[in-house]
Amino acid sequence: MGRRIVVEQAIAALFGNGLTDSMRRNAEREAEKLASLVGSYGLGAAARMAREIASIMSGGLGSARMQSSRLLELLTALRRELDRIPESDAQEDPKAAAHVLIVDHTTGFTEAASIEAVKLGMNAEIAFDINSAKGYIATQATNLVLLDLYFPDGRERSLEFIREVARTHPRIPVIALSASDNFDDRLQVARAGGRGFLRKTRPVRELMQLALHRWQQLRQETQMSALLASADRDLKARILTAFEPAGLHVHVDEDPQSIWNTLSLSNPDLLLIDAGLDNPGVLDLCRLIRNESRWSTIPILVVGASDAQSTNALLASGVDDCMPREIDGAQMVERVRSRMKRIQLYRSFGQVDALTGTSSIQQSTQLMNQLLRLSERQRQPFCLLVTALDQIEIIRKTEGPNAADVVQHRLAQLLVGFFRNEDVVARWEGDNFVVALFGIDRDRAVARATQLLHKITQNPFPEPEWASLPVTLSAGLAQYPVDGETIETLHEAAATAYQIARDHGGNRALRAGEVPTPSALLERVNVVVVDDNAESIGPVVEAMQEDKLTVRWLRTGADAIRTLTGSSRNVGTSLVLLAAELPDMDGFLVFRQLLREVVVRNVIILADQPSQDQVLAALQLGALDYISRPFDIPALLERVHNALDAE
Repeated sequence: MGRRIVVEQAIAALFGNGLTDSMRRNAEREAEKLASLVGSYGLGAAARMAREIASIMSGGLGSARMQSSRLLELLTALRRELDRIPESDAQEDPKAAAHVLIVDHTTGFTEAASIEAVKLGMNAEIAFDINSAKGYIATQATNLVLLDLYFPDGRERSLEFIREVARTHPRIPVIALSASDNFDDRLQVARAGGRGFLRKTRPVRELMQLALHRWQQLRQETQMSALLASADRDLKARILTAFEPAGLHVHVDEDPQSIWNTLSLSNPDLLLIDAGLDNPGVLDLCRLIRNESRWSTIPILVVGASDAQSTNALLASGVDDCMPREIDGAQMVERVRSRMKRIQLYRSFGQVDALTGTSSIQQSTQLMNQLLRLSERQRQPFCLLVTALDQIEIIRKTEGPNAADVVQHRLAQLLVGFFRNEDVVARWEGDNFVVALFGIDRDRAVARATQLLHKITQNPFPEPEWASLPVTLSAGLAQYPVDGETIETLHEAAATAYQIARDHGGNRALRAGEVPTPSALLERVNVVVVDDNAESIGPVVEAMQEDKLTVRWLRTGADAIRTLTGSSRNVGTSLVLLAAELPDMDGFLVFRQLLREVVVRNVIILADQPSQDQVLAALQLGALDYISRPFDIPALLERVHNALDAE
């Protein structure tokens, strides 16, 4: 990692009496960034070391010289932590998009698939034959391969390629594509080591969405980790020696009293506890963990239970498995792997949302119905809240889908911590979260939601750097039985209120049926056109109006920003046709402002003679299309109607 090198050079210069104040400040900044990066991957111990280095460096040259021995000790320990990370993981950034290689001999499909991949925030490359694909994988960063199963020279050639990639690059999943859907194809792909099978007869966009979703699932599987609570050096060495070659990430905490902080920092999937722990002992520690709602379901394995009586007591306290201290390393790995696979299976069965850790739709619906029935029996109020980040689509488009996943995960943690233990928090419908509030009426729920909106604006996601982007929430609330008598009807009412809040600028909470204040009401039109070229765009505007579409035509970028954004905003729309070049500014400046304020989701760029780089830049920002002059009016109208219908 480049950041580690900067820190190492500064500490080396300190011991050689060559550390300058500029080098110290640079090392402080890079250590903070390094802490943020490794912390986002759950490497809690490494993050704490990097932050302590940054803290010492922040005290000036005198502080660094006085604590030079501690700096060297921290750097040595930090090197050990980071050196255990596979190189590909160490270089990976949480906002990095999927680097997909599309291996297919048909030009039409590869071009369409690569365009859709870019729209989804992926980096796409094309190989028209298997030899080219092999060369690309050997020399370029690749973390997903989409492979046509039937090249002209037969299926076996593709299957051999899958076997080779599984053997030589096991971290690169290969998803097979086929126009047919027969059992033997699926079986042979699975036997060869393929990680997925998709039918090419699907619409290309849907196919690429499924491929991205599958890649995200596989990526999560490789990021599972365990936390070892032990001060026994021999046990730590045995576990690390056995686990690391098997690809299992292990974080270590030697102090049981700091377990809460370490759990929060590392967010492990499984907990290994040394039976010899003291103050608190292993039995008390397990009880404490099981009493904490957030960690009540984490698998706990104890190493070193000495007799049947202590083993029974541990199992009664909530421990999932006990292993003798002398257990063979390979056996321990298999038992831990078995537990981790069970976690994945548990999540796949729908009890827990794999991305956020909150209840799934199925599980949360069951819990919410139980609360609703309890509300009826006890004559207590019951509210349902629907909420989402206003900027989540912007983060997905500008920072990549993985960055959006990180933010969604952290938002889920914030929501769980913000609401009461008896409330139910779940992720529904993609980016939306639903919260069931028992014993709270709509007015109190709105007040609580307003507090949440204020908390979100206080930069709740300070790490990594891109997460400092300003974010806001919109929320809608519905109360039983006024707004609905079932979870489904309450959700529909709350979701409608949420959408109204979002459509009127976001960063607000509305009750079901509530109308925003008149000053917040907007003139709604189907299409806003921002283009000063009357000769080419005028006929398009007339054609849209003849098709019964409402249109607002603006000639300058300043007019567009004034009309569509900020406190002067007075028009709302579902679609903007935006010229790439305007008389007063670059059209892309307007586009970025629209994205920043989340005032419109669909933008089509209009240009004279766009270059390929301009087209790709527009699509990467999230444009629906890039259309060049002179316009084919019927085709453009069809594109407009398709965009409006999708909205």
